[in-house]
Amino acid sequence: MEEVATARLRGRGGAWFPAARKWAAARAAFHAEGRVLVANGGEDEPGSAKDRVLLEHYPDLVVEGAALAALAVEAAEIVFYVNHRYEDALLALRKSLGRAEAAGVFDDFGVRVVEAPSEYVAGEETAALEVLEGRPAVPRVRPPFPSEQGYRGRPTVVNNIETLANVPGIVFHGPSWFRAVGTAEAPGTMLFSLEGDIPRPGVYELPLGTPLRAVLVDYGGAAADLSDVGAVRAGGASSPYLTRRQCFDLTLDPEALRPYGTLGAGVLRVLAPDRCMVSELIDLAAFFAAESCGACPPCRMETTSFHGLLQQVAAGKARPDVLERIEELFDFAADKGRCGFIRMPQVPFRSAIKGFADDFAAHLAGRPCPNGMVRVDGGLHGHG
Repeated sequence: MEEVATARLRGRGGAWFPAARKWAAARAAFHAEGRVLVANGGEDEPGSAKDRVLLEHYPDLVVEGAALAALAVEAAEIVFYVNHRYEDALLALRKSLGRAEAAGVFDDFGVRVVEAPSEYVAGEETAALEVLEGRPAVPRVRPPFPSEQGYRGRPTVVNNIETLANVPGIVFHGPSWFRAVGTAEAPGTMLFSLEGDIPRPGVYELPLGTPLRAVLVDYGGAAADLSDVGAVRAGGASSPYLTRRQCFDLTLDPEALRPYGTLGAGVLRVLAPDRCMVSELIDLAAFFAAESCGACPPCRMETTSFHGLLQQVAAGKARPDVLERIEELFDFAADKGRCGFIRMPQVPFRSAIKGFADDFAAHLAGRPCPNGMVRVDGGLHGHG
């Protein structure tokens, strides 16, 4: 635990919480049935493939990381929670667990694999605990936090698959090795899922702090002047849309992106210059409306209304003050949900209307969109 704390490993699931701090909180709590470690691979972030790639190609690294984390927190049980659609990943994981069990790695732990539902909210740590206890994927009200009272009331650490995959290297090579790349506040590497309108999509492991332009050009195959890039959503569904100009200057680390939003789970969605931002946002709003778990009425109201108002914009039937109405909708719903999902549409929307105002102005004025045709049917392409 001290090695991981010194390395400053932060969670790679999107929240960026220091891993060792979560471990320490769980270890400080007690339950007669022991502590639990959950390796969270319930990945359903649109465009993200990092956890699937790790489990398919490097399952032993994930299994070893989970075993080390379980030793650190003195856990009695390890649960691998993996998206049920990841058939190849689940097969590779079970084979790896078989090898580890035969070698005696898990003599001191109970180990099992649970297939997670393919719902976005099912990857949220408390919703995952609900699934593990046999209930629908609905986030819990916090506090108490899982590290205090998690799975069946036991102290529980929920770590993302990628977070755990970093642990063996830190323990074997030491914190200085891990901190030799990355930034002071965000050391190490990260797996970036590059997708959308880009010649070479894929999952790339790169040091945190890598310039976004270098990722797009050197790895993704974009033009050197980024003339074939219209926008990039950097982080995931709840992350900001960046303009081409911003792509020249920004680096991929949570501190650099903080003024704009969040780096999230490292999904880099690239949009070509002829993509209409209104159409893009309709797709994203449809995703939020479909993936709201429905437990909080303000969240259901916000996500469905957001989608409906954007459809009115696309059809040229919106009131002139529609953008202000969307802002009022966000302000009303802010902090009324039991999890962070209710706040997720705000960052991409606000960044889109600030950086791509011409698209919205054209639709509101009934003019042809400067960036091509717009669809009004919704549906987020590449989901999962």
